Amino acid sequence: MMARTFGASDVGIRLAARNLYTWTDYSGLDPEVNMFSANTVARGVDFATTPIPRTLVVGLDFNF
Repeated sequence: MMARTFGASDVGIRLAARNLYTWTDYSGLDPEVNMFSANTVARGVDFATTPIPRTLVVGLDFNF
């Protein structure tokens, strides 16, 4: 039905998501970030850095 409204023969929907939830007991924002990327002593000390963003992508494919 929807495909004919736009003059298309077929319509497809794509969904992709990344980093929706972090399962951890860590009390900071993100256990994977730190200020000293190569310094293993300071790992887990996030110094108020922002966590990796959640990403949601929606795509529509129309075939004419």
